[in-house]
Amino acid sequence: MFKLNLIIALRNLWKHKGFSLINIGGLAIGLASCLILLLYVNYEWSYDKQFKNIDRIYGVSKNLSSDSLKINGTMGTFSNALPAILSETASQTLPGIEYVSRVQFDYKLISYKQNSFNLGATFVDPAFLQIFDYKYLKGTPASALSDPSSVLITETTAKRLFGDTDPIKSYCCY
Repeated sequence: MFKLNLIIALRNLWKHKGFSLINIGGLAIGLASCLILLLYVNYEWSYDKQFKNIDRIYGVSKNLSSDSLKINGTMGTFSNALPAILSETASQTLPGIEYVSRVQFDYKLISYKQNSFNLGATFVDPAFLQIFDYKYLKGTPASALSDPSSVLITETTAKRLFGDTDPIKSYCCY
C-alpha cells in the first residue's frame, strides 16, 4: 500500500514538474526562513545571560543631540560621555544600588619584550568584578584590581603577548 502511494506521488511530481518545483521550492524557502528567524530570536533572548543576577544589572548611557555632536543626525547614545562623579552620587542617593562601576573603552599599545599589540582595553572600577561573575584561570576577584596599576587579561591576549610563559611570573616587577 505504501509503495503504491509512493509511486503515484512520484508520477504526479514528474508529470507536473513546474508546479512541483514551485511548491517544493516555496516549502524549502519557508522552512529556511522560519529556521533563520528562530535562530535570531534565540540569539536575542540569550544575549547577556551568561552572568548570574543579570536581571539586577543596569547600564547608564547618555543621549546627545545632533547640536552637541556637530554631526548631521538626530540623536547619538554614548556610555563614555557620562560624568565621572555620577557613579559616586548614584550610589549615595539612589536606594537599592549595591555596587557601582564606571566603564571606559579605549585602545592601548600593550607590549612585552618584542611583542606589542594595539588592543582594545576596558577601564573599570574594582566593583566591576563583584557585579559580573567572570571565571578566572589565575588569581581571585577579591585581589584582582586592588592595585590601581593592575590589569586583567584574557587567555587569548596572554598567549599573544607572553607566548607559553606564565604571564603572572613574566610581568612581575616592572
